[in-house]
Amino acid sequence: MRGRILGIIGRLLLLAAVLVFASEVYRALDRGSYEVITTSELWSSLSPDSFDVFHARHPTLWDNFVDPIIRLPLWLLLVLPGLLLEYLHHLRQARLLPPAS
Repeated sequence: MRGRILGIIGRLLLLAAVLVFASEVYRALDRGSYEVITTSELWSSLSPDSFDVFHARHPTLWDNFVDPIIRLPLWLLLVLPGLLLEYLHHLRQARLLPPAS
């Protein structure tokens, strides 16, 4: 059962990455210049209060760890865990990994 869930979540993350990338391409064709959608843009637009609070309460963690990661393209941060989950799903399907207990 967990193997199926890994596969489903992995596929959903990959689908989301494709949709985000398609959105970037569409915006580039519409505006004439390519702009990356970053995770920080999405976070600050969906929940600006939590974005500001996290930044204010954890400045060291923010500056050293969170900020460099969330400045990456959103599609990349969706693709990486999606591919990892798909890989784990396929390992379970091929019985190369023991079932989780």
